[in-house]
Amino acid sequence: MVYAPGPEASVSITVAASTLTTVVDEPVVLYASRRTGGYVQIPNAELPAGVRWWRQLPPAYEEEVAANLKWIVKPEGKARFNTDLRKDFTREVRFTQPGTYSIHGVSSLYVPEPVTSPVLTIQVLE
Repeated sequence: MVYAPGPEASVSITVAASTLTTVVDEPVVLYASRRTGGYVQIPNAELPAGVRWWRQLPPAYEEEVAANLKWIVKPEGKARFNTDLRKDFTREVRFTQPGTYSIHGVSSLYVPEPVTSPVLTIQVLE
């Protein structure tokens, strides 16, 4: 038996930042949680070809998954992310120039198509 997305399968991401106003090169900590539901248990032999499956039911709620997301920043090329794994699974970003930035997280875990979080707007001052 394995777990696969059922007709009601869904994943949602909620994001937050330690601050929405910062200065150049000061760290902003990013937080994210993920809710997952609608997965069904089926015999492995009945699994349709190409469907992603799991041996255990995906967790209904994950409190901190920021380190597990792909982060998209616009405008591009002005944000630097930490590359080391933080013990609390958050992410840290620093901006190299002043401006207004939009940032959102993308999760491709548990779903056939990536899921995007709401957008945060961060103001970076000199």
